[in-house]
Amino acid sequence: MKKLLFVKIILTGCFFLLSVSLFGQSTDSIKTGSISFKWNKWQLDGKRIYKDDVKAEMMKVDEAFVYYKKGRTNITIAFISFVPMVTFALLGQQSTNERSPSYLKPKYGFNIAGLLFGGFAFYELAQSSKNSKKAARLYNEY
Repeated sequence: MKKLLFVKIILTGCFFLLSVSLFGQSTDSIKTGSISFKWNKWQLDGKRIYKDDVKAEMMKVDEAFVYYKKGRTNITIAFISFVPMVTFALLGQQSTNERSPSYLKPKYGFNIAGLLFGGFAFYELAQSSKNSKKAARLYNEY
């Protein structure tokens, strides 16, 4: 039993040591003036920048600004399509009123519509990330 506990402690320590070294990044390899988009956060030279600063930087390069606008449009459409997804999911619930003619009957149409809107929302989020990364790449190439 003590041997197993000792092994768990050693493995936990190794995990934390490796995770710290993996997330550590040297800043000398980053080119100055480079923009990156990771985990829905914009970074300029490795430091986080905000939406207004990104827009100002992207406007300097026309091709990058086109993809930046596409990415912003995609994320807006994704957030708007979450509303009908939730609405159809709520409408698709079974009725708990015993006097209702649809008591405990499933409403497949509403559930399928909610799933379709959810899939569309996640597709738009993926497209937003793709367009934002392409905008950052085009900005850095310029």
